[in-house]
Amino acid sequence: MVTMELPIMDHIVSSPDARETWGLEAAIRSMISDLLDLDYHQWQQKLSANGLTDLQIQSLNEFVDQWASRIETAWLSAQLEDIEDIVNNQQTSLVLGQWFSQISTEELQQMVVDEGIPNPLDVLCYAMCQARDIASNVAAFELARREVDHGPSVDWSMTSEQVAYGTEMAEMGLAEDAEIWPHY
Repeated sequence: MVTMELPIMDHIVSSPDARETWGLEAAIRSMISDLLDLDYHQWQQKLSANGLTDLQIQSLNEFVDQWASRIETAWLSAQLEDIEDIVNNQQTSLVLGQWFSQISTEELQQMVVDEGIPNPLDVLCYAMCQARDIASNVAAFELARREVDHGPSVDWSMTSEQVAYGTEMAEMGLAEDAEIWPHY
């Protein structure tokens, strides 16, 4: 559908605090891209391989889920609704980029400090994967909404003759079925 890697990448690398807080340079875009491609199971393996305990991973998952649940989607939904061709990656990427730039990472930064997470880039990319999934769901919902709106409407009305015929067929089937029912 839409490629969300570029807006996420731009948000991570070009944010004002990218260098100071996260230690990011534009040269590590390929590493970030690889991290953004990880699914949930791969993330759990990576976090464990990086030395996080099961308790830390559980705490991180809970924190990121809580953080992601507060991400505002109404603006994104409204903007996607205004795009004439939602499959047009250029327009959609622009909207997604604007939306991603509104997502605050300050809470993530504080959590990294509080928890002593060894690799803050992992936490940021893991959280951005959650945000990407949210954006993907909002875009998929908008696309599905449009398909329903543009689909042909089904006429379920029936004439009295069709109703009578349907009733007759049902009663014939019922009578046939009743003949084979066990008698008590």
